[in-house]
Amino acid sequence: MPVEYTRVARTALGGGGLLAVTQLCVLGRDRADTAAPARTVAAAALPNRRDLLRGLGYEDPDALGRRLVDALVVHGGAESIADRVQEHFDAGADHVSLHLVTTGSDSPSGQEWERLATHLIN
Repeated sequence: MPVEYTRVARTALGGGGLLAVTQLCVLGRDRADTAAPARTVAAAALPNRRDLLRGLGYEDPDALGRRLVDALVVHGGAESIADRVQEHFDAGADHVSLHLVTTGSDSPSGQEWERLATHLIN
């Protein structure tokens, strides 16, 4: 879900509840390389999120505009993903799990995970 939803959820839970969120990610060289896969991932995630997205101000989620795709799926290099994770923490998340998709047909390589981990650990 978008970072806006993390803020809403934190407000609803208050300070005492554990807030764990999942962030959809497409890891690649840059945003141009990952834009099409990000749109595909967003489309797959959309069916069970429509009402929540409308409540966050996305009036026509089925249109999958760039703003919505970017809100649902962080894509690009490892630094972009790490920045989004930090946004969730800043919005009140206690834990952020990553659902990582790569631009190829293979699962994320160890090298991709290591590159991402380097940005997340610092």
